[in-house]
Amino acid sequence: MPFVNPTPAQFRLQFQRDFPFASDQTDTTKVMDSDINSALLAAGVNFNQALFGDQPTYSYAFNLLAAHYLVTSLLSSAQGIQGQGEWTTQSKGAGNLSTAFAIPERILANPTMALLSKTRYGMLYLELMLPKLIGAMITVYGPTKP
Repeated sequence: MPFVNPTPAQFRLQFQRDFPFASDQTDTTKVMDSDINSALLAAGVNFNQALFGDQPTYSYAFNLLAAHYLVTSLLSSAQGIQGQGEWTTQSKGAGNLSTAFAIPERILANPTMALLSKTRYGMLYLELMLPKLIGAMITVYGPTKP
């Protein structure tokens, strides 16, 4: 059974505490419907409906992926033409301060998963997806050619 993709209104409801949504769609200092629509479109391109068993779980995960794309889009637009792409950062330092992150090799080895780990929303989406990507495999006997 095909699921219905979430609407911008459902996205806003799920993330009402996370983003400053514009009530006036000309306010470019806030998240507008056009931003949400673009994020929902990007999520739809990279989403597998077959991994979900019900509409609520599907919508929740779809919106997490869309939120990831919204954040990356907002960060890119804030940088403008001066923006530079970067892959996942494993450590940072400034003066006497430094921090390091342990990103699992399975995530680093997969370019899509590595990019998803750049936002909290992408990481939450990965948390839902990773168990669904590991499973039992069966073989079916049959010819490969008629």
